[in-house]
Amino acid sequence: MLLPERETCPCCDGRLVEIGADSAERLDVLPAQFRVLVTRRPKLACRAC
Repeated sequence: MLLPERETCPCCDGRLVEIGADSAERLDVLPAQFRVLVTRRPKLACRAC
């Protein structure tokens, strides 16, 4: 999981809360072996704005 650079709202400096997540998959090919790697990125929002 990748963490966000900042956890405060750039508009009001309020705390950001997670409202979901985006994920990306890529195929990693190894000799005679396949793996699916999932990267999860949280989506954050400010409850004050």
